[in-house]
Amino acid sequence: MTVDQDTLERLKHLATSAATDGRPTEEDEKEFVSIRKALLARVEFQDKLPAFVRNCTNLKEVRSDIQTLGNYATRREHIRSAIGLLLGAEAVKPDPFQQVLAVTDLSKLVILPLDIQEKGKQGADCFVYLFCIENSIREFMIHVGMTETVNVPKGVQRKIDDRKSSETIRKYLPVRGSSDVYYCDFIELADIVRANWSVFTRYFPGRDEHWFTNMMKQLYEVRLLIGHNSAVGASELQFLDVFYKIIMTSLKV
Repeated sequence: MTVDQDTLERLKHLATSAATDGRPTEEDEKEFVSIRKALLARVEFQDKLPAFVRNCTNLKEVRSDIQTLGNYATRREHIRSAIGLLLGAEAVKPDPFQQVLAVTDLSKLVILPLDIQEKGKQGADCFVYLFCIENSIREFMIHVGMTETVNVPKGVQRKIDDRKSSETIRKYLPVRGSSDVYYCDFIELADIVRANWSVFTRYFPGRDEHWFTNMMKQLYEVRLLIGHNSAVGASELQFLDVFYKIIMTSLKV
């Protein structure tokens, strides 16, 4: 097994789930054993390995070891800090915006007038920002939902069910994802966060649910412009850049 950032994030999830929920599946146990074996084989990790990796051979032992530390919050913080040492310089995930731009080929736009090319490039940049922001928020909500109870408002759940039904009927529609959040747009994601603000508030210190809802509404409005091929310019791009940096800073779990 290759040990990379995703592997370590998965280890963090497995250990946190075992230390709080305490009901690891057989597959979880196998995965933990596999990751532990790979870590023990890496010389550069030996002085950074958490005790629950070095000494515990399965997730049941992990729970027994970590539950002595205190409440759930204390356990989660202990695991997060321990895995952070392993992540080291790679603790900050690669910037998804730069990753997408790096593989975007705009060379074929040369057949278009220059002003159309420029507007198209600005629209493409805006779309990349929106894509990264929306999916980062989705992944963040999935992460929070692993350890916290997040309730979905009835109106949002109806829209999710309708979209799933459309997928079943219209086979040509792509499957959106394994989580319900992938059936939600900016507005519905905002509705979920607002309805569970007591859970999400700690990730946005100094801000309230009205700030979050307003931000998501503005992002949705820009998305509508792009979705209808309306011209977007430097002001929209600057706006997205600001919110992108705020979101990516806030969503570091």
